[in-house]
Amino acid sequence: MTALKINNRTAIDSGLIHKLFEHQAALTPHAIAVCDDDNELTYEELDTITNQAANLLIERGVAVGDVVALCMERSAVMIVGLLAILKAGAAYLPLDHQQPLSRREYIIKDARVNKVFTQSNLEQSYGDKVSTILIEDTSSHSPETPKLKRALTPNDLVYVLYTSGTTGEPKGVEVCHKGLSNVITFRLSHMLNQHECAVFPVVASLGFDASAGQIFSPLCSGGKLIVSENLFALAESEYFDEITCIGSTPSVVTEFIEHFELPASLKALLLGGEAVEQDLCEKILRKTPVLKLINLYGPTETTVHSTFAVLFERQESHMQTRIKLPITIGSPIANTQVHILNQDMQQCALGEVGEIYISGSGLARGYRDKPALTSEKFKTITCEGVQFRAYATGDMGSKLENGQIKFLGRNDRQIKLRGNRIELDEIESCILGLPMVKLCAVDIVESGEDKNIVAYLVFESTDRTSEQQRGLQQLLRQKLPMYMLPQQFVTLEKLPLTPNGKIDRRLLNNSAHTL
Repeated sequence: MTALKINNRTAIDSGLIHKLFEHQAALTPHAIAVCDDDNELTYEELDTITNQAANLLIERGVAVGDVVALCMERSAVMIVGLLAILKAGAAYLPLDHQQPLSRREYIIKDARVNKVFTQSNLEQSYGDKVSTILIEDTSSHSPETPKLKRALTPNDLVYVLYTSGTTGEPKGVEVCHKGLSNVITFRLSHMLNQHECAVFPVVASLGFDASAGQIFSPLCSGGKLIVSENLFALAESEYFDEITCIGSTPSVVTEFIEHFELPASLKALLLGGEAVEQDLCEKILRKTPVLKLINLYGPTETTVHSTFAVLFERQESHMQTRIKLPITIGSPIANTQVHILNQDMQQCALGEVGEIYISGSGLARGYRDKPALTSEKFKTITCEGVQFRAYATGDMGSKLENGQIKFLGRNDRQIKLRGNRIELDEIESCILGLPMVKLCAVDIVESGEDKNIVAYLVFESTDRTSEQQRGLQQLLRQKLPMYMLPQQFVTLEKLPLTPNGKIDRRLLNNSAHTL
């Protein structure tokens, strides 16, 4: 095996992410730290109330190294809950109360979680082995810094996020403090300045790791964190005209700028979660006040983002400048290495296409309680005689002469749809588990700029009724989150096959009947 040469950026020390917040709280105690439409908390107030909530968690049995589920409405209270879990020495596992209960119950069981930190209006039973802790019980507890039974280290878990899985069930990615601290420290020292982080909304769901970057970028730099349901709800917020930085997916930004104007105060726009097209960059350059446009890349398994590329930067709104072409995913952030490898696990030459592997401090510990899958995706690679772990992203790319990395799509059936990471095989597996379905194929269908999930079905009985069909869709809503539900169902007498017996996906639309 050919040794790989590591070309690392300037090293940055990493620590515990909540300690970075506490350091900032001591510097700017009276500045506004977090707000929603109804509440504002200063850094001092947020630090104090999160200490109280952390002491509540410790009193209820939360210990260093535990994983605690967090299920709260999107508000400043959600940020209190998240920080409290970290201060108690545990890692947070987000649960979306709008997702099907069966999916939440699966995640709790799979993650071996026995405590859910929640609000009284969301409290519900998750079984005898799980207890709920209400954030409303916080006020009577000590505001002093929690005393932990052992010291946390940067290698301890900061969060566990469940992503779509090829086996039909979601899988939990275990991410450590050092990875998140490294991303935030790099952002604040190399990517964004204090003015750009001054007013920063969290618009991503807690179940997506982009939210961690959106939360801690302002909270570790003295900025104001705005909690919003999503980017479109943010447009109705009283804080909208103050926003200085927004992070979102290209598809959401595309839709947003068709209906709304971005605020004149906006200095930086971060795009991630999907490939960025030149047409969108041109629209942002011509039609918005954005001063700096940045493309971020990196899977959940490597912590928020592993690379960055500044696509354009200007001093004043609407100042003429050029987009840096070709559009790439850039170069690695600090303490991160990106390798382009061929099928023989050898480094590709410049311009040669291979799979993107990522190593460094952002590498996740692995998949929770799934050692075989962890070994399959987190591989051992030899570099200059030294062995280290690297994550096989499944993304294809090539390295250009200037060191930038070009993203060239996937090598499997994982897709990104409106910023959501989806395994089509998980949807297929879920549908095949329904009693009325004999065979199923799920694919992505593009129509112009739109992409939709389409399910092709062969039913057990040819005598189908509209009631059966409605029942199928209702059952799926109980098992899958909304973003994974097929937008279209097509019935077939049989699935078309290739000569070697595999599904011929090119012929799926022939002789079809739409439900």
